[in-house]
Amino acid sequence: MEAAVLERKKSFRPTHYPIQESETLTYEILQQHKREQQRLIAAGIIEKPKIVWGFTPEERAEFDKGRSLDEVLNDIAEKYDF
Repeated sequence: MEAAVLERKKSFRPTHYPIQESETLTYEILQQHKREQQRLIAAGIIEKPKIVWGFTPEERAEFDKGRSLDEVLNDIAEKYDF
């Protein structure tokens, strides 16, 4: 007796933002993206991107410790198993 071959159903789930394969960026397309971003910011859907300068509190603590280059390199080697 042959074993029955079961075929799985392929599920289809539509998404709000379909996956794009690739897009050739031109100035016109970049302007469209910028206008869309500005529209979403004005509608309150997203926030305006913020540029953050300086250290994070963790980076400031590391900087203030005055660690040597060897300590930093050893920590990196341990973290990534070199």
